[in-house]
Amino acid sequence: MKQKLKVGFFSVLLVFAMLFSVFALAACEPTDDSSGSGSNTRPPVTSDTGSSGSDSSGGDSSGEEDDSMREDLGADAVEYKFEAECCVISGTNTECTTGCEAQVPENLMPSGGLYVMKIDSDGSVDLTFEIWAETAGPAVLNLCMGRSDKDVPISNMFVIQINGAQQRSDVVYKTAEEVRYYEWQEQDICKFDLVQGKNTIVFSKMQQGSVGMNFDYMKIVTESKVEWNSEHEAGGHNYNWSITAPDTSTAGMATGYCEYCRDYQEVTLPSLSEENGYTRNAEGNDVTWTYTVAEIVTKDGPATFTFNTKLNSQDFRFECETMVLKNYADSIMPNDTVRYGTEGNNPSGGLVVMGMNNADGSITLTVNATADTTAAFILCIGRQSASYQFNATHTLTVNGEQATIADDVVIASANGNTWVDWAEYTIAEIELREGENVIELRNNSANPGAENSAPSGNMDYFTLRVYDDTTVLTQVGAITPEA
Repeated sequence: MKQKLKVGFFSVLLVFAMLFSVFALAACEPTDDSSGSGSNTRPPVTSDTGSSGSDSSGGDSSGEEDDSMREDLGADAVEYKFEAECCVISGTNTECTTGCEAQVPENLMPSGGLYVMKIDSDGSVDLTFEIWAETAGPAVLNLCMGRSDKDVPISNMFVIQINGAQQRSDVVYKTAEEVRYYEWQEQDICKFDLVQGKNTIVFSKMQQGSVGMNFDYMKIVTESKVEWNSEHEAGGHNYNWSITAPDTSTAGMATGYCEYCRDYQEVTLPSLSEENGYTRNAEGNDVTWTYTVAEIVTKDGPATFTFNTKLNSQDFRFECETMVLKNYADSIMPNDTVRYGTEGNNPSGGLVVMGMNNADGSITLTVNATADTTAAFILCIGRQSASYQFNATHTLTVNGEQATIADDVVIASANGNTWVDWAEYTIAEIELREGENVIELRNNSANPGAENSAPSGNMDYFTLRVYDDTTVLTQVGAITPEA
């Protein structure tokens, strides 16, 4: 009986000892948030003036995260976003790159459309951000990462150095709830001090026990103005635009990312018209339309888009033998096939004006225009044995005003058949007014009255090319030639 009691007593003691051990172990077990400040929540944001702030996608930034890191920043602190795909990737890990995998769900697309992936592949990786700060001061570093299939302390993934000083952080990114690697989460990582000027932030992959998460972007929360150092040195954004060009009846679209900071812009380009804000510049039938968006400032000034169109043109031809001639030696002559030795070079209308090389010789065309218009003055001439610069030997006047003949208008030498090697040359752009216009082409020799004082060629016809669909030109006082 005593023996049984003794055994029972020790059995009771053993039971009490086991219960005590269980309660002690339970008291040491960590709670859900004992691993640090990591959670899938963020404190309210003052504002986001970051370079890619126009993207609505990216990290989860709502919730109850401990905001003690931001307490000393001041009421004017704002967030600046720096896309991870814009950093410099270096090291022996050749698989670490930027991109966006096809399996990313549409509702989990990263900010800027890209992220840095495969950081945990074999080899070393350094991700370097060079940031320029306008003033020195306190700041908070925030990272947006794609949560993985396990809890990941940021210190198990990166060694973080800012301006050469290693940063400590106990932040943990919790396990993804449904879609691993693409559930983006923002977290404040550490406090640090910005220096005025360039700040270098380097994320180096841990070589032992490294774990991986996709890296979407970095934020710096500060009262200072900060931007990419490369952008600061360049003087502003530099956008790579993808453009669907507008026309005179249909609007277009321009979308672009800044090559420095991945800032995204989307611009609707209205149809081409001055009423829609375009500046129009026409030279001949070439029209340049320029559209400026003052709100988008680049390193070269406001964003500017330029488009080129061509006007519909009409050609009006007038035979030189029907015009008023002055001081010509040979006047109007038929194309003498015996004299010129070929039947293949017959002039338009069968007649030409010869003797234009006489000093003070001129040929005058009068036309009526149904509207004010710009026209190209085109001359068909039979080239001679030597080339010559046309404005050195001739002048062109319209309604008494001298037109500008460019120095590069050069009449080439004949290609085999002198005087009947016909070629067209655009001599000048001229302005015609509504009604009658007097156009005179003159030999401008400095030795009036002398024969054969300047080179020329046989004149076949003038063409006036107008750059619209409506203006009509008709000859006034046309002469019927007698061959």
